[in-house]
Amino acid sequence: MLLIPHIDIKTGQVLTEINTEGMTQPQQKEIAHSYLEHWLTSHGVEQPQFWVGKFQSAKESYNAADQQRLEAEGKYLVFANGKNGYFTDAETAKVLTEGDAERKIQPLFGNDKNSPHYNIAYGSLIASSGMASASVDGAKILVIDDEQRSHGDSPLIDAQGRLISPAQVEKLYDKMGDGTMLISSGLMAQLIQPQEREAIAQSVFEQAGIATDISSLTQDSAAVSAVLPEIDRQLQRLGERTASQFRAATPDLPGMLKGTMSTSAWCDRLGVDAIISKSDIKGDDGTLSEPGLKEVWLFRILYAGFTGLNEFSKLSALSYSP
Repeated sequence: MLLIPHIDIKTGQVLTEINTEGMTQPQQKEIAHSYLEHWLTSHGVEQPQFWVGKFQSAKESYNAADQQRLEAEGKYLVFANGKNGYFTDAETAKVLTEGDAERKIQPLFGNDKNSPHYNIAYGSLIASSGMASASVDGAKILVIDDEQRSHGDSPLIDAQGRLISPAQVEKLYDKMGDGTMLISSGLMAQLIQPQEREAIAQSVFEQAGIATDISSLTQDSAAVSAVLPEIDRQLQRLGERTASQFRAATPDLPGMLKGTMSTSAWCDRLGVDAIISKSDIKGDDGTLSEPGLKEVWLFRILYAGFTGLNEFSKLSALSYSP
């Protein structure tokens, strides 16, 4: 979790508030399970300093004089989400925006003439908070160009080593589109929220006539064991019918992904953890969005909001490294 102090972008001073105990304390923005946290941790960036400042009206917006004054205080603007600007120390700002060749660190977004645009247009993706996460070691990701209907030069082979026919490949293309990512049901199951698991378990226990207090569960251990397979089946079905917004990225390649994620049997058929539309990828340098199969050592998804078929809020972010 990151606790980022709010500052006045005109003075650089940290804003304060009165807490419930009547004490003055800094105003802070809490960010949990964000890609920013994963990026910093993945690259061993220790003790970075961050501040967040609210942009004023167009008449009093952040300007060159503000930039010069804040940078003199060691506060460098690195990305923004339209309403707020995120500032950090000089060393962290350089690594975030330019990378570090010696440490083999890539910047957050492609470091080219469009870099300033990326940091403003897609800045909100970096600090999106999440509610849960799941990781897969040694993951495989397939990127599909949903506009050109292409998956790269190599043929698609299923998990049993059989060639996927052109007609079947066309059916896969039909599933892809702007903002679409498909993941395996097993991976989606790992992302189910604790409250969702508890609700399903409670329902199954009640249907089986099992009391849910601790003492009863201990006494009815045999009955509990008997219904566990049904709980697992319902959790799997929940994952299969869930469609969630996602935020995604890899710490070792510039760019981020955004869109809607759902499960698909195509992932199991191809032996991959995710199938991603090229149009999902924003602000990369062309490497991440190159169509084809990519093997990565870590695949991580985080949740933070939801659009789907149940009542719980979710959103996801993905990080992985080759």
